[in-house]
Amino acid sequence: MGSGLIIAALLSGCRQETPVLTGIPAEALLERTASAAERRDQLSEDLPDIDTVPYALPDGVYIDVSRLTSRPFRDSRDEIGDQLGELISTRTLHDGITEMAFERAVIRLLDDHIFMLRVSLPEPMRRSESLQLLGFPLFVDRYLSFHREFRLNHTWDFRRIRLKREAARSEMITEIEAWKWIPGEHSQRR
Repeated sequence: MGSGLIIAALLSGCRQETPVLTGIPAEALLERTASAAERRDQLSEDLPDIDTVPYALPDGVYIDVSRLTSRPFRDSRDEIGDQLGELISTRTLHDGITEMAFERAVIRLLDDHIFMLRVSLPEPMRRSESLQLLGFPLFVDRYLSFHREFRLNHTWDFRRIRLKREAARSEMITEIEAWKWIPGEHSQRR
């Protein structure tokens, strides 16, 4: 009985009220924070709904080519009418491709998406000015130069952008043709 009492005394004497690791507070370090979904919902309440904010053509842009070629045709009808003018003609080409001529541009559609947009510029202008007029950035690293056109390949999410020259040696551009993709291009490769 004496040894049990000694062990009990030793165990009770070893018990400390202060924690073994110092510097750690007894209360929780982290309080519960809002989850990602709760933060997103809170932010979305503060921001206007994207669908209620109307699109406005940027200042100095004649036709916003990137905007028109990035959405389905059915969702862009109003913007297409505003930017391209009245529909002049429609014709069906091969493999389900539809070509529509408007007052200011010609578009080609496949599966309700615009894959090509050709714009005749209001007047001949330099390369950088003509690109800026269609909503593209002002500067380009390198153009491919051909007899009657300058060309950009795989630039700004477009497969090809053709800048047609006024004359063979002219630096002035009269028309730009922007191809988002080229139908059938990859299906013909083996």
